[in-house]
Amino acid sequence: MAESLHYVSENRIMIGQWFKNMVMIMLSGLLLIDIIGGYALAQGEQTSVMVIYKGLLAASISFYLARLKSFWYFIIPTLLFIILFVFASFQSGSIGNLGEKLALFFRFLFNSVVFIFLVSELKANRQFGRKVILFIYFSFAILAGSIVLGAFGFGNSTYSDAEVGSKGYFEGGNDIGVAYLVLGSFLLFGLYLQKKSLFIRVCFILLQLAIALLASTKLVILGSLINVLYVLWSFIRINIWIKYLYLSLVVTILLSGLYWGIQSSGLLDRLLTNFDKGDILFVLLSGRDNTVLEGFANFLKSNLITKFFGFPQIQNSEMDGFDILFNFGFMGVLYFLSLAILLYRRLNKLIAIGYSNAKFGRFIFIFCGALGLIAGHTLFSTQGGLFLFAVIAMSYYQPFFNVQK
Repeated sequence: MAESLHYVSENRIMIGQWFKNMVMIMLSGLLLIDIIGGYALAQGEQTSVMVIYKGLLAASISFYLARLKSFWYFIIPTLLFIILFVFASFQSGSIGNLGEKLALFFRFLFNSVVFIFLVSELKANRQFGRKVILFIYFSFAILAGSIVLGAFGFGNSTYSDAEVGSKGYFEGGNDIGVAYLVLGSFLLFGLYLQKKSLFIRVCFILLQLAIALLASTKLVILGSLINVLYVLWSFIRINIWIKYLYLSLVVTILLSGLYWGIQSSGLLDRLLTNFDKGDILFVLLSGRDNTVLEGFANFLKSNLITKFFGFPQIQNSEMDGFDILFNFGFMGVLYFLSLAILLYRRLNKLIAIGYSNAKFGRFIFIFCGALGLIAGHTLFSTQGGLFLFAVIAMSYYQPFFNVQK
């Protein structure tokens, strides 16, 4: 009897290990599926492979997580929110647009389920962190390689109207920009945390900024620069005034290089053209401010159901905060804000008990949250949102070379 129970227990462990490995392999394949879909779209063909792929992955992970209390703490309020949202759609007679709204929400739900899975495994087994790091390295290589190949004609321009920038065969330039920004910054933080040689760190900084220039989006260029400075500030241990002088010199050198790169890439001409169409705000937000102002004016004049659960038709302002308000109303703002506060408090607790990755996790959470308010492509993005959530999940990983005593 004892032998039989031991055999069953070993089988369960083996099946669980196999499942976790398959999930990480499938997550690593998401960008490759995106590339296939983008290539098909470039040939004028539509494909639903990604939707099916993500649906199966999310369902499998959810089934696996059903045994955890933490999963139900998230899923029960989420299901209540969805039920209220569906009921409001019936009441307002906008059921015809419900599918689009739920599809938008599913993107966030997918990222959240992956986040809960990664956190649960990182808390249960520190060895699992190495698999997540391998997933991050592989995904960064795919993103960087695709952007570089796009610059040589294997893919599409970031801005098709001016043939500026490179995004490979990915569909959304800003979406992969956020993903690249998050992954590259986390890897740079890791190089400093592991005290890698100065030569390796400098080479990676130059590589990160060079590929950001190839992508040629304002978000990824400025974001990469800010993240590089944050990492340098976090790890330089010298007199505060010398630190300011050193970073000022670094900023001057990097800005000079970035200016030359922006000028050479054609992005500067595009920015100046946009500046002729409006003011500096129009250049920075690419006209999103006008869309938001118009949407907000209509929102204020809407009925109570719209105010609490969003417009009947899908609204895409590409600014996450307003996308939440316009598509899910005040109830949506309350739902997302509650989750953000809970996550922020948890990250603070991890920092307090000495988790080295949590400091970066909190920074990137705040930074990308702010970016999402003005540029979108975070919460509701498979690329940007998924990797943001994965990097924040790594806050729960305590590296073997930096165990707190």
